[in-house]
Amino acid sequence: MARKTKEEAQKTRQAILNSALQLFCDKGLAETSLTDIANATGVTRGAIYWYFRNKNVLFVTLWDEMCEPLTHLMLASIDDHEPDPMGKLRSFLIKSLQSLSVNASQQQMFSILFNLESLDNELAELREHIKQQYQCFIKNLSQALNNAKVKGQIPPQTDMKICTDLLVAMVDGIILRFVQLEPEYPLFEQAESLADLMLKLIYTHTP
Repeated sequence: MARKTKEEAQKTRQAILNSALQLFCDKGLAETSLTDIANATGVTRGAIYWYFRNKNVLFVTLWDEMCEPLTHLMLASIDDHEPDPMGKLRSFLIKSLQSLSVNASQQQMFSILFNLESLDNELAELREHIKQQYQCFIKNLSQALNNAKVKGQIPPQTDMKICTDLLVAMVDGIILRFVQLEPEYPLFEQAESLADLMLKLIYTHTP
């Protein structure tokens, strides 16, 4: 059998990811096996191992690739040399909400994260990874807000812990509302106003 070209290998890899995402949503993480994913993709189980060491790695890859396009905006907001960290954070919030509103894969991923079943020992590593990723997101938001405070974009007397907790709660609430409770909500059209309102609460917060 001829060896797959790089383009063919990439198509197979993406097909595996697409099948896995759909099955994770339909059946849940714990109930989806690599055999299920292989059958849905039309490849052998061995083919999946060629690309992904196990189900944990497959899920993490899905999550990382979903987040990657907006990573530069978050990194810019926490960069000490960035003159407008609040502006970069605003762009990150707007683009994140708009992307979620039109990207079915992202909606599926957040649906999975909001409905994590009681994971068994096989998936304990994944559960810990998700927890660490969420903590990293909170840490990045905190760093972005502190960077804005240093640049004079937030009042010096502001309690940054409260502001971070408030922003995290608002972002989580908006995503939960759209993904699980009100998918018809015009999130794309309202993304800019929502971001501005969230940050306005930060601007005006005083102890």
